[in-house]
Amino acid sequence: MNNPRGPAPAISFGRYLKSRPGVWLGLALWLVITALLALALVYSRLAENRRVFAGQAASAYDAVYEKISINETVLEGFAAMLRLAGDSPVIRQYTAEMRRTYPHIYSVGFQQYVPADRRAEFEQRQRERGHADFRITDFSYEDERQFVEAAPAAARISTAIRSPF
Repeated sequence: MNNPRGPAPAISFGRYLKSRPGVWLGLALWLVITALLALALVYSRLAENRRVFAGQAASAYDAVYEKISINETVLEGFAAMLRLAGDSPVIRQYTAEMRRTYPHIYSVGFQQYVPADRRAEFEQRQRERGHADFRITDFSYEDERQFVEAAPAAARISTAIRSPF
């Protein structure tokens, strides 16, 4: 069929959009609504992640706080036992029981300040207490990572009792 007015003029998409301002308004409105929905979705996910993180952090805090309270109680009992019994089989029995009851505790012990001029006396006293080969040692980070005899120093902090020894 022939168009009585002649062939339709070729119109570009740009001209079409210019001739219809409502299209621009609709496109702008669609972009704004899409952006708002995307922001609402992101905010919702962030709020959920915050809630989950806060719950997990509270649980971790409670677990750590409980272990710290247990450790304080065990150490207070250990200190009381040391005041009464010194280094004895009773101490070793107590620490073994605490380690069985609370497996997160690796070992129980105390350290003592040892001036250089009292080192030999301290080592001898430890040998007399039943630790036949006792000597103040350092931990070597070379090769096999073993204990090595400590070099002379002005003073040392030595582990006097440790269970397991």
